[in-house]
Amino acid sequence: MTPKEKAIELTLGILPYAYCYMGSGMLTNDYDQRVALDSARMAASNVLDSIAQVEQEAKLVAYWLAVKSELPRITFDDLPKPEKKQV
Repeated sequence: MTPKEKAIELTLGILPYAYCYMGSGMLTNDYDQRVALDSARMAASNVLDSIAQVEQEAKLVAYWLAVKSELPRITFDDLPKPEKKQV
């Protein structure tokens, strides 16, 4: 699916929730295309939210990959020394 096709799909997914018969269109049953195109703006907001979530997940993956790469390098000297118990 091309980016344009996905954008159209997202817009069409929101369109049923947009009331496109605003103003005088309520009386004449005319379809207001400007309101319909606002669905594309709403979809864009959802895409930005998705991008932010993916970026956050990418940072998390990078962190865990760094942890994984450190594990084989751990030596006995890196570990904290146990405290001596007093009796």
